[in-house]
Amino acid sequence: MARAKRRRPRIESRTSSGAGPDRTRRRPLDEWAPVVLIAVVALGVYANSVGNEFLYDDDLVILDDPRTSDPGRWREIFTHGYWYRRSTDPIYRPVALLTYLANHAITGSWPAGYRAVNLALHAGVSLMVYAIGLQLFRRRWPAVAAALLFAVHPIHGEAVVIVVGRADLLCALLYLLAVWLLLREPMAFPSPFSPRFAGVLVLLALALLTKENAVTFIGAAVLVDLWRRWQGDGHPQIRPWRAFLLDRLARRYLPMVGLTALSLLVRYQALGQLMRPRGIGGGGIENPLDSAEVVGRLLTPFVLLGKYLNLLVWPHPLCYDYSYNAIPVATGLADHRVLIGLAWAAVFVILAVVSWRRERRMLWCLGFFAITYLIVSNSLVLIGTLFAERVIYLPSVAWCWCVGLALTALVDRCASIGTGGRVLGIIAVATAVVGVSAYAAETVVRNARVFCDNEALYADGVRVNPGSARCQSFAARRYIGQGDHKTAIKYLRAALDIDDTAWYDHMLIGQEYALDGQIDRGIECLRRAYDMSTGHYRFDPAFLLG
Repeated sequence: MARAKRRRPRIESRTSSGAGPDRTRRRPLDEWAPVVLIAVVALGVYANSVGNEFLYDDDLVILDDPRTSDPGRWREIFTHGYWYRRSTDPIYRPVALLTYLANHAITGSWPAGYRAVNLALHAGVSLMVYAIGLQLFRRRWPAVAAALLFAVHPIHGEAVVIVVGRADLLCALLYLLAVWLLLREPMAFPSPFSPRFAGVLVLLALALLTKENAVTFIGAAVLVDLWRRWQGDGHPQIRPWRAFLLDRLARRYLPMVGLTALSLLVRYQALGQLMRPRGIGGGGIENPLDSAEVVGRLLTPFVLLGKYLNLLVWPHPLCYDYSYNAIPVATGLADHRVLIGLAWAAVFVILAVVSWRRERRMLWCLGFFAITYLIVSNSLVLIGTLFAERVIYLPSVAWCWCVGLALTALVDRCASIGTGGRVLGIIAVATAVVGVSAYAAETVVRNARVFCDNEALYADGVRVNPGSARCQSFAARRYIGQGDHKTAIKYLRAALDIDDTAWYDHMLIGQEYALDGQIDRGIECLRRAYDMSTGHYRFDPAFLLG
């Protein structure tokens, strides 16, 4: 008998084979209802934060920086760093600063105008979580679940409500838009320079000038191509692996590498450096790993990984600051925090191995998390902060996709068991709904109680992280403004007990001692602050005494 000829799978010309959503005809309500729901939820959970005042570093960037309010000084945005008159921090984010300048031109110095833009950006990122999830999962409700989880997660409060978190929001939106375009680019024999890829390069350029973690996009692009090549394996229009990778290298990756190198060159021309030298500009305060021993440098990243993932699962307690010494540097493998981080890493490896043997969707999500997280993990390079909730904003996208996939797999498995399994599936979905609702409630409460003003923010910081010198110092400034010198001295003393090298806190406590009538102690502290201050920070103590 003649052997039946095997039919090859048909490949879609618009997307990768099997990588896009089901293209069967749907009613308009099916298409738009999830989009409206995600946008409304993303905006709704932060609606009560719109009227809050400027917080934390907002004053430095928005009110005290003339470049973000004077259109005549827009050129200085491209020739200087992110922080006005602070040369020790090689941070270059001109696109973010330009958005503040545009905001001021439209709404003036009205906090609600700035925060409304942040909310719109967060809603846009949430919709991109849904759109990319739809491309990957080929099922609608897991993508909706992932997007809703992302939209309401309390860990995103710092990035969304504090206006200067816009750099994280805008970079994530540009980054995900570029990933989405890559997923929709024709896979079979792509043109040398398609309009979609031109859009990818524009988005990448903007992202690179918005925040530094956009340099990881090349890794994400490779991940997208590997995924789509796996999905189209065996089709005659898809080239063999070697030819495929060489073609993508020449037509896609090299232009991205060149664009990234160009952005680094522009950064160097503006700042005169690419990275902050160790020990300069208070690096040990912002990131204690700057002065840590080798053991601490190697093991503390596992502590940070465990803490980030624990907060993604159970987002409590959260804090606006984790500088020295909120998270002590690890001292050895006996540290239980290191073991927690290693356990999480083991879970990731197990999930990756299991996913490799199946549909590999979970593997793709884990890969995306690794690519976007490693740059902020303090394992490859030291960044400007040891730990911050805002830096997990983009990596948490992959976490939400993983949760959506896991929930889908659980419900499908329950449905295959029978009636009892369907009941278990309903319970699982109900539990997920309750969990997302609880996250949303926590976000709304924090908007009202923690992010309402600086006084509440700093008080919450001391409550959550009493071991942070900065939290103690900022709490003291609340009482300095109220003229309560004795309470201010108590908090400043606590801050200096944690970190005795902070010249600014010595200056503040010296001033408070003097105003409290303790002139000799005040002069002693001011003299020490003067001896510790350097460069453009040098000041005249007599000026502080009036």
